Amino acid sequence: MRNAKDAECNNGGFIGRHTRGISLLIAFVLLTSRGLAAQSPAQVIAAELQKQGDLIGAERALQSDLKEARAGGNRSVQVAGALGALGVFYQDIGRFSQAESSLTGSLKILKESVGAEDPRSRR
Repeated sequence: MRNAKDAECNNGGFIGRHTRGISLLIAFVLLTSRGLAAQSPAQVIAAELQKQGDLIGAERALQSDLKEARAGGNRSVQVAGALGALGVFYQDIGRFSQAESSLTGSLKILKESVGAEDPRSRR
């Protein structure tokens, strides 16, 4: 019985679900990485303001970046990245409910953008 259950788990069950979740997490982390190459100019400015202790200025810069990204459409990868950066900022300053909302919104957009290429749709 155990061998049959192990085979079922390894055959697209338990391991497959976690692999897909991990791949989405990696994509999310890459979009919201703190590497300067991956950041918009507003995110670089916000990071510097945050280092200087100007949290209000940092939040304004990130909100401005989100507004600019939304000008190209509310469901774009740029919006997902801006929401992710805002979520990380909120997490850093202890505003966890706002962080969760931003990060959840970002992940939802990323899932939608994957669409038909989503590995979960292949079985």
